[in-house]
Amino acid sequence: MTAGSQSFFNISSVLEHLWVLVSYEVENFAPRVIVYSLVLSFIVYLFAQRSYKPASRADKIDKETEEELINDFTPEPLVPEYSDDDGDDKTNDIVLSSFGATHIKIVGKEDEVLNFATHNFLGVNGNKEIVEASKKTVEKYGVGSCGPRGFYGTVDVHLDLEKKIAQFMGTNDSIVYSFGWCTISSVIPAFSKQHDLLVCDENCNFAIQSGAQLSRSKVVYFKHNDMAHLEQILKDTVSKDKGRPVVNRRFIICQGVYENHGDIAPLDKIVALKNKYCFRVMIDDSFGIGVLGKTGRGTTEHFDLPISEFDCVCATLENAFGTVGGFCVGNNQVVEHQRLGGSAYVFSASLPPYVSTASIGAFEYLERNSSKLLLNLRNNANHLIKLLEKALPKSLILEHTNGLPIMHVRVKKYNPNDHHEVSEKFARVGKMALDKNLAVARPQYTEREYQKPSPSIKIMVSAEHSKQEVEKCAKILDDIFNQVFEDK
Repeated sequence: MTAGSQSFFNISSVLEHLWVLVSYEVENFAPRVIVYSLVLSFIVYLFAQRSYKPASRADKIDKETEEELINDFTPEPLVPEYSDDDGDDKTNDIVLSSFGATHIKIVGKEDEVLNFATHNFLGVNGNKEIVEASKKTVEKYGVGSCGPRGFYGTVDVHLDLEKKIAQFMGTNDSIVYSFGWCTISSVIPAFSKQHDLLVCDENCNFAIQSGAQLSRSKVVYFKHNDMAHLEQILKDTVSKDKGRPVVNRRFIICQGVYENHGDIAPLDKIVALKNKYCFRVMIDDSFGIGVLGKTGRGTTEHFDLPISEFDCVCATLENAFGTVGGFCVGNNQVVEHQRLGGSAYVFSASLPPYVSTASIGAFEYLERNSSKLLLNLRNNANHLIKLLEKALPKSLILEHTNGLPIMHVRVKKYNPNDHHEVSEKFARVGKMALDKNLAVARPQYTEREYQKPSPSIKIMVSAEHSKQEVEKCAKILDDIFNQVFEDK
């Protein structure tokens, strides 16, 4: 037998065995054979395709046409043109030339303006003692720290401030952030990750909403201050466990005082629910600390709750304490974790030392004068509430809580279809008040808010306002509201 015939019989034998194997696979594993065939066909198809070659431009344009096209080209703007949906004139920004406890000076305006538009609840902004202490700090350290806390940005006054905050709040430790808004929005993703659960009040501020989004956790919103709805969500969550061990972290997140509505979260009931269903609680008490409680320690003190019931309590220094930055208090483990896991702490330049000094001075000022300051603040707030409730037209409503220095005037029967018209009216109120040397605020909200509040005029009281100034504010607003919102 020749070598060629041997080769033929070898190939024939291989093909015969291959045919037997394929027949066996088709008879016993037909679905698998179909899948393999489709994959093989797809691979053959890919190899059979020609390489992509862009079409050559045979019709090249002449120089004159090219210049004409270039001259006619108009690039899209980097930022879209401002749409005046809220009736606001962005070309007339208000610029301050001085800032006192109860009055401000506005560039281009001769007379002082009575200030009911800022969060200077304790009147510390402009306090001479705090200003002098800050000047000395500037002389010693300069005006900036020039680095994040972990990279040569920590100055001894930062540690002094954290010690003062922890001592004031009655916790083991505290951590200071450089920007108030970024505090809670950094703390949330530091502890809550993908597959964890965040149960948030639907009227939480945008900082909380941003932190929840950054965490990539599952987010469920409960109706504002509706404890029955909150309990139903917690109960449904626990029922899905079916007795199995819990493998994710679960948080209830709310504000102590809601800036956009002037009301208080029922923390006593929230704590009871978190203990019942084994959740953790984070709160942003930026508008409670320095305002509520016997000594100004916030919403937790207002409800006489141990601060240890809360895993994280955050607040900004930019409201009652009149400075810059924010802080979070908790046990040592919670604080230390943020020093490596809190993005706003790790990557942001630390507070200027003089700001830390001013913050320490503000806490000490509150500690020395808490009884007087808080009594004046609540009396002023209640007096203004009483006057405005009598003065407002029937079409308006005052959203408030007795004793709180922040309140909103809103349309009683708001229809979203009338948003532009209502916004224009409140814009008129703000401008007419300023013409009469009274400053009140008209809040602006981003379209990304989970629950965008309706238009309003926001009024804020200070402990330093006199009774006559409160009455003057109410009288001016009485006249303006009845002109703009004249009931038909």
